[in-house]
Amino acid sequence: MDTSLRAPDSVLEFVSSLAVSLYDWQKWILLTIDECATLVRKKIAVRAPNGVGKSERIVALSALRWLQRFPRGRVVITSYDGRQLADQVWRALRVQAARFPAWKFRDHEQTIDTAQGGRLRCFTTDDPGRAEGFHADTDCPLLIIVDEAKSVDPEIIKAIDRCSYNVLLYISSPGWKQGPRTRSRTSNAITQTIHLS
Repeated sequence: MDTSLRAPDSVLEFVSSLAVSLYDWQKWILLTIDECATLVRKKIAVRAPNGVGKSERIVALSALRWLQRFPRGRVVITSYDGRQLADQVWRALRVQAARFPAWKFRDHEQTIDTAQGGRLRCFTTDDPGRAEGFHADTDCPLLIIVDEAKSVDPEIIKAIDRCSYNVLLYISSPGWKQGPRTRSRTSNAITQTIHLS
């Protein structure tokens, strides 16, 4: 089934069309992201243990849904470690490529381009200047996902926060009570903080 030709009413219908099963907590997070998509500068922080599907279920499915829902939209996914992006996030995105034949999946760049001009980009950087400059527009909403956010340099987090996003998702396994996810909850308003550990 080509899900790019239909417009599911909700993220759960979209996920069902991809034949992916979810736990209730995963559904709740995906619904929260989907509900915030038309708003401005909404932050969501998720903390969950390793091996529960954060990258495969939350990150990848949210990103694909964003592009399906907003064909001119933008998705930026970053992480501390390039292997995290390549081995988990990009692989989970790539698994669904056949369902979106009009989209161009570029493995060497880790990008997806929709036929209408939407774009997903996975990247890592240690230069804060490369983490800013992503901006939403009226018909191009922006979703930014920081995977394993506890390990990302605080200066990168500050640069990301200067972008004009619709939704910024910090998602990470538990760690010390330090790092961008903890600081962001105290210095900036978080729409939802979800702890599963």
